Amino acid sequence: TRQEPQTVSLPCRIAGRFDTRDDIDWFRFEGQQDQVVYVEAFGERLGQWMDLDAAIFDSAGKLLATAPDVVAPQGIPTGGQFGALPLASLDPALEVKLPAAGEYRVCLRDLYGGSVFGPRRRYQLVVTAREPGFFAVAMPANGKRSQGMFVKRGDKAALSVLVVRARGFDAAVEIRAAKAPQGIMIARGRVDAKQVTTPIEIAVAPDASPGFYTLQLVAEADVDSASQAQPVVNTMQIHTGAIRRIDEFVVYISE
Repeated sequence: TRQEPQTVSLPCRIAGRFDTRDDIDWFRFEGQQDQVVYVEAFGERLGQWMDLDAAIFDSAGKLLATAPDVVAPQGIPTGGQFGALPLASLDPALEVKLPAAGEYRVCLRDLYGGSVFGPRRRYQLVVTAREPGFFAVAMPANGKRSQGMFVKRGDKAALSVLVVRARGFDAAVEIRAAKAPQGIMIARGRVDAKQVTTPIEIAVAPDASPGFYTLQLVAEADVDSASQAQPVVNTMQIHTGAIRRIDEFVVYISE
């Protein structure tokens, strides 16, 4: 409650729920002067019909900031296969620079909470120091609704990789294969600082053995002077406006 908020330590990820009508959850943490704190909530992006609203207050109860909805990064292609990615959301996110050392409070509510509530109304709330970062997503470049592609021996195909940068990260991202199956050559790619997507060429040797193969790409970048690598998320389009994450991207080599 506002009178008795739950104490958390940064960084933290909170799993909560709205059990009662117009439920509002409150949390408090200790911050330092000029510390940049990042607050982000997940409801709609977890599959809930939910419009979360988040705000941060100082110890005197003064409102410092309210969190706007997540917007799609500038330069993201519209239409095509990447038009199906849910990069904009009703979920809130904000950064705030703390004016002084002391206690701060975050409150979270669901704007639909007057009519929809109960133990199934689950959310996640992240409160952390600002941590620049990125993630990358791959899809077949042809936009087909498939979790893989067919490539003839001696032929080429392409994957489209989209990089989404967050919380101040603005550097280039390198894309490479985690491990290329025998007979398949996967070109390295680079998404420059002002770019969001790049094609990754997949070439199949003329003498490659026919069959099914799985691919996994890795995205690498220097974040705050430290190298960071993470798997590229594989996705497929179910239908226009809906995508699904898949564990493996499959390439079938045919004669």
